[in-house]
Amino acid sequence: MNIPQSRVFIPQHPTTFDRATGLNVNVGDLTPVMKLGHPIFMLPPGRLKTKWLDKHIRILQRAMFDYSPDDFLLMTGDLSIQAAAIIIAARQCGGAINIVRWLRQTNEFKVFPLDTGARI
Repeated sequence: MNIPQSRVFIPQHPTTFDRATGLNVNVGDLTPVMKLGHPIFMLPPGRLKTKWLDKHIRILQRAMFDYSPDDFLLMTGDLSIQAAAIIIAARQCGGAINIVRWLRQTNEFKVFPLDTGARI
């Protein structure tokens, strides 16, 4: 079996809150994304407290310290966390990153190369 060298950074495991059980339950199957690379889960599922946003961003920074142009960033979780992850990845790669999104229309994950223009 050929194991890809790339990694898929996942800011937050995709879940939804189930009112009947009071628990966060997984949403969707991430198996197709794992074909792109080794998964790196950075933050726990569930609601993130806004007052701890700085702490969450520091966790992302530590997890993504060696993010490379060969890696992918799956767009999941809180929007502020997604934005922070994009900024961190762009800084690591000189602006060019690969984001992965779930497309509801076609029921598939798709890679979108993105050049943020963040030349640092």
